[in-house]
Amino acid sequence: MGQSRFPVRPDRTRHAAFEADCHFLDRLLYSRSIATHARRDKNGGTIMPANHETGKKNNKNPSFARTDIACNLDFLSPARWQDPRMESSDEERPREYLDGARNAGARDLLRAKIAELARTKDEIKKARDGAMQSWLDSRPLLDELEKLQATVEGARSRASVSSVLASELQSQLESTGASIQAKKRHELEVTKAVNELTLELDRTRGGTDALKQEIDEGRRVRQKLKQVLRVKRQKLRALQLGMRAVRVEAEGARESEAEAARLVSCAERESSLVTLSGEEYWELVRRAEEEESLAEWRVAASMEQKQAAEGSRNLALARLRDARGGNGLSRRVKEEEKIEEEGDSRDGVEGKVRARESVFPKARARAMAEKADHGGGGGRGRQSGRTGSDGKRKAARRKKKEKKRSSIFHKIRKFLAKSIAKIFG
Repeated sequence: MGQSRFPVRPDRTRHAAFEADCHFLDRLLYSRSIATHARRDKNGGTIMPANHETGKKNNKNPSFARTDIACNLDFLSPARWQDPRMESSDEERPREYLDGARNAGARDLLRAKIAELARTKDEIKKARDGAMQSWLDSRPLLDELEKLQATVEGARSRASVSSVLASELQSQLESTGASIQAKKRHELEVTKAVNELTLELDRTRGGTDALKQEIDEGRRVRQKLKQVLRVKRQKLRALQLGMRAVRVEAEGARESEAEAARLVSCAERESSLVTLSGEEYWELVRRAEEEESLAEWRVAASMEQKQAAEGSRNLALARLRDARGGNGLSRRVKEEEKIEEEGDSRDGVEGKVRARESVFPKARARAMAEKADHGGGGGRGRQSGRTGSDGKRKAARRKKKEKKRSSIFHKIRKFLAKSIAKIFG
């Protein structure tokens, strides 16, 4: 081993203290170099050590920078390098070194080293204070940076969630657009179907209106036919009543003729004469006049009824023509006119029959009057036992027949009056 530049102490304690001082000196020099190369970060304002291997800033991880600064400050701490064996002051230790030095050059070098060590210690203390102050100043910034990083991470997570939601919303929007298009197509189809149904409904309504018009026309024709049928039934009823009256009058005439023939035959067979008093004669004359007046009244009543029936028929025909009011039913009008002509011809025939019927009561009354005159002229000369009781019985019989005939005509007149009242009432 070579000879040491420092004097060797006789005891091991001094030698160990010297080695410790040398080691401490080397550490201080290294710390000084670190403090010299340390600088403040321009971006965050934090003191960052220089990277001797790459020569780049260690700005990527702030937590690593804070940990590195704490380690450097711990390294710069005097308590770390203080040896418990070094309890003497700095002034006593150089004095011992000076005393133990063998030559002046070593002492000068030691003094220079000690002075440099003192300056280095001052610089280290200043650097340590500055680093501590910088670290204390950087704590709020580091906390704020952590908060900002947490905020950025939350924003990034929210952005990712928002992007996911945006993609979902985009897909939903696309599906909604597709459904809207489908709905629009369906709406167009429904609108087209509704238009077609509306056209079909219009056509059906037109057909229904035409059918209604046809039905109304059929109803009007039916009403007209009913009126025609009613008029024809009325005419038929009038004709039936007229025929019935004719038959009744004919029967009465036949009975009168038979009675007159019987009386004539009886008068011819009997040779006895009937004696009548003046009162009986004038009674027979009065009765004959009454029968004649009754027959004339019946003729007048029948003529009035005929005129009333003709008036009602003409009124019904006029109403029927007004109801028709068109040229399409001219054939029916002609048929009605033909029916009217036939009715007029029938009325003429009925008038002739009634005129004939009116002759029979007159003839009967004339025969009865002649018989009465004939019996009155020769009654006084040929009285054969005939009494006035026979004449009374015959008069009662005639009254009964006249009453029967008058009741039949009275019923006919009432029926015609009721029929006319029902038709025109």
